[in-house]
Amino acid sequence: MGQFELKVLCLSWLSFFLFVFLWTNRRDFLRHLNRFPKPEDERWWSAKSKWGMEEILLLFSFYAIPFGYSGMFLSQGGAGKVTIAKLFLLGTMLIWLLKNFFVRKDTWFVISFVNHRSSVLLLLFLVANVLSLVNSVSSQHYFAGFMQTALIAVLYFLVVSIVRYKRKVLLWVIYATIIGSVWSALGGVYEVATGDLILKGKASSNLAQFGLASAAKGTERTELIGGGRIGGFSGNPGGHGTKYAVWASLALCLPLIAKSWKGRALGIGYIVLAFVNVFGSGCKTAIMGLFSGLVVFFLLGDFRKKWVYVCCLVLGVILIISLLPPELKSKVLHQSNASKGALELRYPQYKVAYHMIVDHPIIGVGTGNFNAHTLRYAQRVPSHDRVTTAFIHNGYLQIWSETGTLGFVLFLAFFGSGGATLITAIRFAGDRQIREISVSILAAWTCWLVILVLYPTVMDEFGWVLVGMSTCIVFILQKERSEKMDSQAVPA
Repeated sequence: MGQFELKVLCLSWLSFFLFVFLWTNRRDFLRHLNRFPKPEDERWWSAKSKWGMEEILLLFSFYAIPFGYSGMFLSQGGAGKVTIAKLFLLGTMLIWLLKNFFVRKDTWFVISFVNHRSSVLLLLFLVANVLSLVNSVSSQHYFAGFMQTALIAVLYFLVVSIVRYKRKVLLWVIYATIIGSVWSALGGVYEVATGDLILKGKASSNLAQFGLASAAKGTERTELIGGGRIGGFSGNPGGHGTKYAVWASLALCLPLIAKSWKGRALGIGYIVLAFVNVFGSGCKTAIMGLFSGLVVFFLLGDFRKKWVYVCCLVLGVILIISLLPPELKSKVLHQSNASKGALELRYPQYKVAYHMIVDHPIIGVGTGNFNAHTLRYAQRVPSHDRVTTAFIHNGYLQIWSETGTLGFVLFLAFFGSGGATLITAIRFAGDRQIREISVSILAAWTCWLVILVLYPTVMDEFGWVLVGMSTCIVFILQKERSEKMDSQAVPA
């Protein structure tokens, strides 16, 4: 399947989804086109308010994120990649700013930067990235890396500011992501069944982009074609597997919060589909991350007969592995020579990062500048092959070496704040739905952080968005608790 045909297919499905969504909400959509809500219109901020244009566009942004390279209009490398998701996010931000500054003049825009500790910590992390410019030797790499971080921060604040305390919008953000990822998951199943790549050449071009030209040669033949690892719309087996490990963890709540047997069946079907893609990618890091997410979910989830679910899960995993092609099954169950070679390649990178941290302990070598400093520091590591890479296969060392101890501590505090918020929400949630959603977000959060130990997903926006979702859950619980107290108050 060519890239042009794939883009046409993706745009067709996006158009179909857009048509169905707008047709089912046509009255509300037309109402928002005809007039913007007035500031005194209480229905606008109420939990029962109708959908706004910025909320609709935000859903389409999350729907388009899983399309990865297949949703790309223009590739210029790094933050310059123009994708469908970024276009939707741009439209979301423009509508949102227009309403806040010229129509509604809502003070939430300003408050959202300081009304939760996670938001404050993210702003401080951006400041640490700015300070790291002092030691930067390549302004091009610095601004590319900083723009990636800034775009992630914009997405976080869009989620916090638009979702706010609206439970329904938060649910649909999760649903939109899951629905959008179905198409890439089906593409992965197609690759397993046929041995044919959807994005031919993308995996090797990714390796070449990171300086791994020797590893890029023959990647398609040895790892992807003929019953090998699948890449889906990512074009990279590791990236594909790690994404679906996080999405599978997030989707664990779907069968529990569904109100009908059809909803539960769809939720279970998606989880099975995501598991096939995780194991089909052959990425052991993704499998470890998924396992950690499952442990968190089964320990904190509030449902009966957990042993039945565990048995069904184990049997399902055994069945999935047994149906994989022999070459891929061997890679999942045994340590191959390629895995040993990958570890031998990564260990010198860790030692290079260590020397960078020792030499620049406070503010690091500069955001995005690990690549620019690699050759100089590689002289201290005899086993290093002098190959420059843009990312280390350890997100924590990436952050620590580039932004220093200051940025690393703020990074840990930001994600630690998200985890603490979710644990608090699980303890004090008043209903089962919000509790199970919090447990699933915490499972996905754990999965992402475990994957970060051995895979460069630090700039994967969805891990940061999970913290934004946790912030929204706090606002939802605070608002619902306030409304409950107001309803119980006895009028004077």
